[in-house]
Amino acid sequence: MNKKIAWCISGGEYFLKEVLEFVKTLGPSRIKLFISRAGLEVIDFFEYKSLINMPYIEELTSSGLELLSVLTGNIKKVVVAPCTSNTIAKLVYGIADSLCTNLVAQAQKTGTEVWVLPTDVHDNMIFTTKSGRRVELKRRDIDRKNIEKLSKMELFRVFYSPEALKKEILSEIT
Repeated sequence: MNKKIAWCISGGEYFLKEVLEFVKTLGPSRIKLFISRAGLEVIDFFEYKSLINMPYIEELTSSGLELLSVLTGNIKKVVVAPCTSNTIAKLVYGIADSLCTNLVAQAQKTGTEVWVLPTDVHDNMIFTTKSGRRVELKRRDIDRKNIEKLSKMELFRVFYSPEALKKEILSEIT
């Protein structure tokens, strides 16, 4: 049986284009793609839909009925990238009320490792608006603390750059 990586995209724009381009190179034979409602909103807003070259499961319910495939054993790992601070906080406190958080909860119940690329990994980040304006964003202390907590939790691995995540995924699938 060919196990896939379940990849969930939450509603963060930071790293989104880079992540979508990488996922596109891996293709549907290696990735089962999940996109949250907020993720779809951001993808539509920044006009990144053309970067998606595979079927995906979108968030239709709050109960996570879309996730039954995770329980079938054909998923070897879950990746949440990009992962917003909101989703990080929910993961730290065990809240499962969205596509991404339900996916992670179900994965953990089956002992599946979860890899996360937080959007707020640096104290100061430059965000480029759709119009091209650059805005400096400062990471909140609570977001830093939640990332630290998550990195110490069982079955979680936190990545601090898209490059580090890509390198690990490529070493896993080749």
